[in-house]
Amino acid sequence: MKTAAVAMAAARNTQIPKRLLGKTGLEVSILGLGGARIGMLLDNKVAVDVVRRCYDLGVNYFDAAAAGAYGLSQTRYGVVLKAVRDKIVLATKTRQRTFT
Repeated sequence: MKTAAVAMAAARNTQIPKRLLGKTGLEVSILGLGGARIGMLLDNKVAVDVVRRCYDLGVNYFDAAAAGAYGLSQTRYGVVLKAVRDKIVLATKTRQRTFT
């Protein structure tokens, strides 16, 4: 169903619908972009183009983490999303379980 939403948005040249994220008050796209695949793409230009296209279609929820391929996704997200940081939700994870 989410893939259908992206296809329909692209075909109609419209934005992907948004919903409230729990009790946060943040409005996020019904489809988010996970960092694993962005980090695993071998071609940096392709990865950056995918992120940019997703943002252009209305995706405003991006997920990344510092470990493994996710670390590369953080860098790639930064290249594309720096100028629109106040318009997106960027989530991340850590393996750290204590605060120092």
